[in-house]
Amino acid sequence: MEFPRSRIISARRLSLLMKEASRSSERFCFILGSGASVESGIPSGSSLEMQWMDCLME
Repeated sequence: MEFPRSRIISARRLSLLMKEASRSSERFCFILGSGASVESGIPSGSSLEMQWMDCLME
């Protein structure tokens, strides 16, 4: 079963959601599944962190 594309959000949208959540008690949990790899097109944790930090620092 494939993850529905309609549920995928951009790094920009995620950073905005995290900014909004930081002002409330809402929290996030990130889970990387078994088999997740850069070779399969999934960004690495450090790559995602850099994208998120760029968005958060704007």
